[in-house]
Amino acid sequence: MAFSLVTGPSTEPISVDEARLELRIDTNADNAAISRYISAARQEFEAITGVALITQAWKLSLDHWPSAKADQWWDGVRDGAISMFAGPYVEVNKGPVQSITSITTYNQDGAGSIWSSSSYQLDSASRPARIAPVSGQAWPTATRALNAIEIQFVAGYGDLSTDVPFDIRQALLSLVGDLYEHRGDVEGGVAAYAARAFARYRDIRI
Repeated sequence: MAFSLVTGPSTEPISVDEARLELRIDTNADNAAISRYISAARQEFEAITGVALITQAWKLSLDHWPSAKADQWWDGVRDGAISMFAGPYVEVNKGPVQSITSITTYNQDGAGSIWSSSSYQLDSASRPARIAPVSGQAWPTATRALNAIEIQFVAGYGDLSTDVPFDIRQALLSLVGDLYEHRGDVEGGVAAYAARAFARYRDIRI
C-alpha cells in the first residue's frame, strides 16, 4: 500500500495575516518565512496524522485486493493454527475522503481497466474510510505483480481554510509560532499544544 499526492491543496489552513496576528508581528518583512512555516506546519500535521486538511487529490496503489483466504498464525497454546481473515473492504488511511475519482486495475501486460463507479461504494463516515463492492458485485481482476490497483480519490475537510476544524488551526498556529521563535536554532519537534492536538487525529492511522 502506497500513497502518492496527485494535486496539492490550493491554499493553506491558516493565512500569513492570522499567523502575524498570533505572533504580534506588525511588519511584512518576514511574510515569506512565515508562509514557509505555515506550509511546514501543515505538512507536519498531515504526515503525523494521515489527515488531509484542505482539499487535495491522492492516489492509493495496491498490489492486490483484500482476500478471504485464511492467514495462519500460532498462539502457542492451541493444537492448531488460528485462521485470520482479511476484511472485505479496502481501508483508505488518508482522509477525510470526500469522493473516489476512479479505480483502475491492471493486467500482467500493464493494460488498465476502470472499474465502474456503480459497482462499488464508499463509506466516508468511517475512519478510516472504506471501499467495498456493492451487493452482487466482486472485486475486478487485477493481475499485475506490483501496483495492480490504483485508487484516485479526493481528501480534505473542504476548499476553504475555515472548513478545517478550529482546534487543528489553533495547533498549527502554535507550531508556526514555535518555528518562528526558534528559527535557525531548532532541529525539529512539535510545540506542546500542537502535539496534543495532533495526537487527537492520529487514530485513523494503522
